This record gives sequence, structure tokens and C-alpha cells, in this order.
Amino acid sequence: MPFTIDFLDDGRVLEWEATNDGATATEHDDYTPRFYVASRDPDTDIDLTQLHSLYERHPDVVATEIVSRRPGFRRDGESALAVDVDHVDRVTPLARQA
Repeated sequence: MPFTIDFLDDGRVLEWEATNDGATATEHDDYTPRFYVASRDPDTDIDLTQLHSLYERHPDVVATEIVSRRPGFRRDGESALAVDVDHVDRVTPLARQA
């Protein structure tokens, strides 16, 4: 299991794992950063299908799917929209569109 991920300026992604001798880095060409869109309040129902349609047509989005996530320790599983993007720099601007 990685303990950190480096996003290098040239676009490469390095995943670091602890070893008995220190750490090793593995380069990943297929890594896609993911963020989740869901309601902050479990009693508020939001229409994820509209957001799903919006994000799946965006050119910087690689994949989307509706998944079940536990957003907190004391909360049950709730529906959330998982959005995979082509570069880590696209996470914040796209997440703000939700």
C-alpha cells in the first residue's frame, strides 16, 4: 500500500511504498486522480444523475460512476458520484463545478 504519491511536473506519477530497506517508487502511466461528489448533509437528497451527465461529457474527465461511500465514521453508506480526471491539476477546478 502506498504511503504517498508524487505528481511530477513532466506528468509522471510516482507511487511510494515502504520497504524493509527504506522506500521504493513505482512509476504509473495509467493513474487517474479521483474525487467524489455527494451531499454534505445525509438528510439532503441531490440529483447525482444530472451531475453524472455533466461530468461524463467534460473533456478532462476519464470516467464517472455512482458508488456507495461512507463519508464519515458515524454515517452509513451513501450514494456519491466518483469522478476520475486525466491530471491532478484538474481535480480542484472540476470539483468546484459541482
